[in-house]
Amino acid sequence: MRVDGLEAAKARLLELRDAALTAKVLSQAARKAFKPVIEAARQKVPVDTGLLRDSIRVTAKQPKRGDTSIVVGLRIAAGGGGGKRESAAWRWHFVELGTAKLPARPFLRPALDRNHQAVLELFKVELQKSIAKALKKRAA
Repeated sequence: MRVDGLEAAKARLLELRDAALTAKVLSQAARKAFKPVIEAARQKVPVDTGLLRDSIRVTAKQPKRGDTSIVVGLRIAAGGGGGKRESAAWRWHFVELGTAKLPARPFLRPALDRNHQAVLELFKVELQKSIAKALKKRAA
């Protein structure tokens, strides 16, 4: 999704004058804004061992060096300690999308669909807070 209508925040981001700091501020705001999606996905995911539920994360990264944009997404963290096949990262898509023998039980997409407006509103609030904090820290 693309966020528009943040002209005032964009102007304040330009005050930071540092691409790395700008990306950090954007990432912090995005991670906080996606919390409702993560919580909704964790409530909706089928639970057997809890590994899949506990592996749901937000990822935010800067695609190119010097670029101030960020890419935010949901991911299933690797882990579990028993190798690839015991990791939730290897099998989450079977639950979300289904297979020939297993019906789909979507949990990520519905969580995002139900919370996209809250994510946008939280992002705007958190971005303003993150910018103010970074500017205050830089001035000190």
